[in-house]
Amino acid sequence: MGMGNNKNKDLYFMKIRSKTDTNPRPHFKVEKASKDGKGQPMEDVTYVNGKVKDIETGFYEWDGDTIKTFKIVLVDKEEMYYIDSSYTSLGRSILNCLANVGTDGTTPGEFRISLYTSKKGYASVWIENDGKSTGFKWPWDELKQYISVYTNKNGKEENNYTKLDEFYEAKIKEEIAPFFRDNYSEPMEPTDIVDEHPPLPEAVMDESTGDLPF
Repeated sequence: MGMGNNKNKDLYFMKIRSKTDTNPRPHFKVEKASKDGKGQPMEDVTYVNGKVKDIETGFYEWDGDTIKTFKIVLVDKEEMYYIDSSYTSLGRSILNCLANVGTDGTTPGEFRISLYTSKKGYASVWIENDGKSTGFKWPWDELKQYISVYTNKNGKEENNYTKLDEFYEAKIKEEIAPFFRDNYSEPMEPTDIVDEHPPLPEAVMDESTGDLPF
């Protein structure tokens, strides 16, 4: 699907950030599309509501490397959001949550995607489908087989997530995106936005890596 806007819907471009120089909290960077083609910067937000219409894969080149990306198309009655992310810990966790929708027979409804800092200080994500937690589809013990360890030029060991990112990209194309496309229906009523959200549960962590498990 190309970049564009549904008739009568405001379009917003959102990027997932664990933190920035101006905002130490996990958040979405937001720009509103304008007719002149220039994005209008908006206030950072920590959650977004809507129905998942599609998930697309992509990539960009950076300093000689190919960076894999994905984009979630989220639709509200009056607004559309393009949520862009690379395969970061937050990005993988979002995909793991969305992949779990439908595994128990539930259908996609109204989603809330929330970013927050856990009590242990980790950037974390919590996703609800019609007010109920989606949970994760793949446990850490199943995913860690795709992570290898290498020694960088400074002699420090680091994790290599290439195979894990390839796993998620394949799952988007083969399972996750087709499921949401097949089960999408246009929102009938505006999303009910609230100012406050109850405290979010702790994300499941793998203490040996010091990183989000997904």
